[in-house]
Amino acid sequence: MSCLKKIINAPFVLMLFSICLFVPNAFAQDCIQENMELETNLDNLLSKRLISYNDMQNISESMSSAQNKRCNLSSHKGKLQALKEKRLATVNMYLRNGIKNEGTIDLTNEQDYLNGKPVKFKYAFDNVFTGSAVNPPNQSTVKIPPPTQRVPIKNIKPSGGSCENKINQNFTVNLNNTRNQDSVGWCYAFAASDLVSYRLNKKISAVSLFDTSDKTIEQDVATGSKIGGDIKYSITYSLSKRKGFCLEADLPSSDFKFCTDQAYLGFLNDILTRAREKRLESDLQNDQCLTQNLKSAFPGVDIGQMLNYTKKNNQFRFVEYLYESQRKVSLKEEASKIRVQKLNAKHVSSELLLKRLHDQINNNDVAAIGYDYNKVNQEKNEGAHGSLVVGRRTNPVTGSCEFLVRNSWGKDCTLNEGPGLSCHKDCAGGTCRDTGHFWVEENRLSQSLIDVTYLE
Repeated sequence: MSCLKKIINAPFVLMLFSICLFVPNAFAQDCIQENMELETNLDNLLSKRLISYNDMQNISESMSSAQNKRCNLSSHKGKLQALKEKRLATVNMYLRNGIKNEGTIDLTNEQDYLNGKPVKFKYAFDNVFTGSAVNPPNQSTVKIPPPTQRVPIKNIKPSGGSCENKINQNFTVNLNNTRNQDSVGWCYAFAASDLVSYRLNKKISAVSLFDTSDKTIEQDVATGSKIGGDIKYSITYSLSKRKGFCLEADLPSSDFKFCTDQAYLGFLNDILTRAREKRLESDLQNDQCLTQNLKSAFPGVDIGQMLNYTKKNNQFRFVEYLYESQRKVSLKEEASKIRVQKLNAKHVSSELLLKRLHDQINNNDVAAIGYDYNKVNQEKNEGAHGSLVVGRRTNPVTGSCEFLVRNSWGKDCTLNEGPGLSCHKDCAGGTCRDTGHFWVEENRLSQSLIDVTYLE
């Protein structure tokens, strides 16, 4: 009896009681995170024109993860039905074009399954459309919180556990080669080029990612409206319209000669006007500054070939031609492997945006962010900006989790100092120098995030 009394003491009973309270809570938080991620995946799929075998495989894995935790998935019923209809439309199109298999899937069998007919073989992704898991005992139903009731950040455990110190860098994107966009408003292009550079391990020119509109660049140049843009679209535009990227060595973008948008747009508009009026050839012969500016903007340009192009095509797609003429190395094969994804704060919670950043860092990868820099710096007015997140740490003084942001304003870091904000310094050799990167508290960045763009 005395031994039993020693075992059943107050701390032990309290520990058991705590465990009993903790387990349902842990299940609940896991299910909130699973549901939020599943909803994002479904939204991304439903925005696509066709649903592929790989898409179904990915959503099946997400469903399996949630089902294994016995999460209630009933809130996704409508979107799963829409996914089923879109996948059926894709399968029907394949079969009409004589494609009978996709991966290991027999499309005829899948068509029967999706139409509710008896099937010969088990459907590979049956878990996506049949049933939803129940909750563990004593766990209340978990629903995805609406935007006005977001789960506090402290209740969302980042993927990979605690905020361990980790910086991801390679030959192209590292702490010693911060770019400088000067006063050119192409932060989106610098962030996008760094994102692609890190993946391909080749230095990609930010200038080659310059246009992101649905108009021709000639229209943008003529109106002077090409200021600002979107990180994801600048990549997909370059892949679809320019058939790849230019290397930094062929089309330099750091410390750009035309250090403002207006100067660069003015230069492009000038040569377009000269080409349209059929006087570009004579002007180049008589204007040394024009020739120097042309070779500064497009170092590898062959002026003879360029003039032949203008004679045949006048100014049509002339600027695109100049960009394409700088592509000395074909990156078509590497570029074909790039799949761009984007999460927007309008559609998902800040917690899910942060989780994606943690996931990328855990996977030895990086992510591009759109954010309100003025809010990060606690300044008035809005200041949308684009940068790269390349690392994180636990601040040794405050104990808070911080992300390492790679900016494109050179190595000067005077604007990035203050509470929750500090410059990253390279202290090798006993002398500390700014790198142009800065640390920002997770909570502060969370409040300013607009979107997260990453490569699969």
